[in-house]
Amino acid sequence: NFPLFTKGENVNEKNKYGESLLDNAIKWNRTETANLLRKHGGKTSEELKAEENETTKQNNRSSTINPGVLFDCRAP
Repeated sequence: NFPLFTKGENVNEKNKYGESLLDNAIKWNRTETANLLRKHGGKTSEELKAEENETTKQNNRSSTINPGVLFDCRAP
């Protein structure tokens, strides 16, 4: 036997088809493996995509200038 993943390895690494380890565990009905991956933070590719989209939205919001906080700092 060899370990599915080792300490410090990314359990959400995707293969060349964009599938995560959890996607494959679910696809092949490997319930124990899927549970182990979930326990260690494993996510499906859909969950990862949703997180990426949310992070992008948050980054876009934080980089937008709020005109209500602009002021003239020139001396009178």
